[in-house]
Amino acid sequence: MALNSYFLIQIRHLLEFKGVQTFGFHVGIVLFCIIYITVGAAIIYSLERPQELNDLRKMLDTLEEKQLQLLIDISSLRFSLKDDEKEFKRVVKQRLEESEAYMLLLFNHPVAANYFDSFLLNKGEYMDLWTFPTSILLSATTIIPIGFGFVTPRTETGKLFLILPPIPIPFLILFLSFGVMLMTVGVEVIGSNAIHHIHYMGRQMGKASHVATKFIQLAHAKLNINKGLELGIGQLNAFAKMGVLFNADDHDDFQTLRRLPSVAYEPRIPLEFVDTN
Repeated sequence: MALNSYFLIQIRHLLEFKGVQTFGFHVGIVLFCIIYITVGAAIIYSLERPQELNDLRKMLDTLEEKQLQLLIDISSLRFSLKDDEKEFKRVVKQRLEESEAYMLLLFNHPVAANYFDSFLLNKGEYMDLWTFPTSILLSATTIIPIGFGFVTPRTETGKLFLILPPIPIPFLILFLSFGVMLMTVGVEVIGSNAIHHIHYMGRQMGKASHVATKFIQLAHAKLNINKGLELGIGQLNAFAKMGVLFNADDHDDFQTLRRLPSVAYEPRIPLEFVDTN
């Protein structure tokens, strides 16, 4: 059970791929066509094969009766016209011509024609008219019959069976005609709308490019201003530092000058001079 679940999960993951889905869709269409043709061939074969055997049996019985009747007539004429050889030959020739005309009319039937073809071409062995390959051929060419040989249904049921599937074909052609027209109109509308949007986007892109160029120029100008301000501020800082140094030096000199005495020498110890008295 777990193994089956694992395989189902793997198959589900595999079917999620887009390529696998597309491939599976086309394979499904091909399989559906094969099944459709095979089922149709089986139905046609089951309907037409018994009818072919029945027609062959009737044709052989009729042919045997005609041959036997011809022999009986010639034998009776031989006894009745044994004294008149000329008349006997004339009557026999007439009966043979009648039998030949009947045989030619019998050729119009597909089974009889196939029987005589088999008698001449296949060393007297009858070749079946309806086989499964011929049924597949007819089933595959139902929509567009090729009319090859005598591969056509003889029974009423077979004819009806071939009539029913092509009934939707005119509706399909009508649908395709209107569908193609609607598709053309839709593609034209969508295409014109797309072209309009592309042109609009192109114009907007031109405007956006112009605006972006302006913004880039402003950004460059701002960067230049910032660089100039940085240089100016740096220079001001340098000047300020130089001024501070100069101010400090001037202040020290001024304090030194303030501390200078007003006389040349004034000792700070109490000394008595001689000239004080």
